[in-house]
Amino acid sequence: DIWLVQGDPGDSDKPTRFADHHDLDATVSNVSLGRVPNGDPTAQGASLFPTTSQSFGSANSPYVVGEVIISEVHYHQSVTGNPDIADGELEYVELYNTTGVTVDISEWELRQNDGGDFEMPAGAQIAASQTVVLVNFDPVVETAKATAFRTVHGIGGGVVLLGDENTNFGNLNNAGEELKLLAPEDPGNPASGFLLVDRVAYDDAAPWPTDADGAGDSLTRTL
Repeated sequence: DIWLVQGDPGDSDKPTRFADHHDLDATVSNVSLGRVPNGDPTAQGASLFPTTSQSFGSANSPYVVGEVIISEVHYHQSVTGNPDIADGELEYVELYNTTGVTVDISEWELRQNDGGDFEMPAGAQIAASQTVVLVNFDPVVETAKATAFRTVHGIGGGVVLLGDENTNFGNLNNAGEELKLLAPEDPGNPASGFLLVDRVAYDDAAPWPTDADGAGDSLTRTL
């Protein structure tokens, strides 16, 4: 954590108020973090993200778009009445590979702030400029659910679904939550810890779109 504290002009050891605060996740060494949106402390969802260069004493450099981002969140599915899949199992998170090469996401995790975790299976990859969709069932074993999922959402067979019936990744919070995409610092070494790759937070209150809150739409990332 980082805290900015204002002190008493007459007693520097006596704090009078907390001016600002930020939680920090582990990041790559020698990379500076900058506030996004830059210079607007009242902006909803303002946070610290990696920047393209260090900028001591000057305006922040642009923030870095990660190699893999959380590109879409479908957190509140409308009632479908489909007998092959529960409405909660139609929720999903989409990841997008922003690069021109295949990215290995083995051992990566998507964490919910309520404690749910999605651990990417061994061998999981995202092809260049392609997506994968994370679901809370096993699309390999539960094929009827996978077919129903694709039918309801109009997703073709070429889109990879990743899921596991034993995963701790639960239903997405209809009232909003934060999602973090993390990658191991040293793949193959669980003790190395995880680095933040991407993070999004969403809400169901204004100014967030109401059509994503149980009316059939999803939230799509705008860069």
